[in-house]
Amino acid sequence: IRTDFDINSVLVIGAYGMTKFIDWTDHYTCTLFADAAGAMVLQASEDREGFIASKLIADGSFHDHLGIFVGGTAEPPTVEAIQNHRHHLAFRKRFPADINLQHWPTMTRDCVSKANLSIEDIDWIFFTQVNIQTIEVVMKELGMPLEKTHNVMDKWGYTGSACIALAMYDAIEQGKLPPPGQGNGEHIALCSSGGGFNMAAAVLRWW
Repeated sequence: IRTDFDINSVLVIGAYGMTKFIDWTDHYTCTLFADAAGAMVLQASEDREGFIASKLIADGSFHDHLGIFVGGTAEPPTVEAIQNHRHHLAFRKRFPADINLQHWPTMTRDCVSKANLSIEDIDWIFFTQVNIQTIEVVMKELGMPLEKTHNVMDKWGYTGSACIALAMYDAIEQGKLPPPGQGNGEHIALCSSGGGFNMAAAVLRWW
């Protein structure tokens, strides 16, 4: 939108359909992952800021920790692999327990700083909905009250790329966040991560 003046509206979609890859005899994965989709329309504006800053990092050293390891060229499907449920989503190695704690506070601060703001300027922050304890610790580390975030993992589980949109939608439904088009320019921070891993943060104004 910023670089192509012919583009006025963009539909951004985050969708997650992991349950078809779940081994329903594996209680660890089948109780964690869920399916969902969220979408938002971004529109160009001449006089209002939208997305102010963003940051993305990646570390491929965790590529073999979580995934669907059978079915591609690295390990084509076989009768034996399917009989042994190796074509399902699986945790092969444990991620460091504090991996998000190591990065989320720093990424958020860096992104807020890039936006020429302070943490105190942030009205709302939404995280990947994977672990409530992690979010609570990160909020404390940032010096932000828990009232400035909103969580939905207790309702819908972990929904991957859809979960931040779901959290924002639920905050709107509960009257915490103004509906789109009725915002007052609130500063919102987003902080997300995905196995493998990659992490991203952004700061935007909400109108």
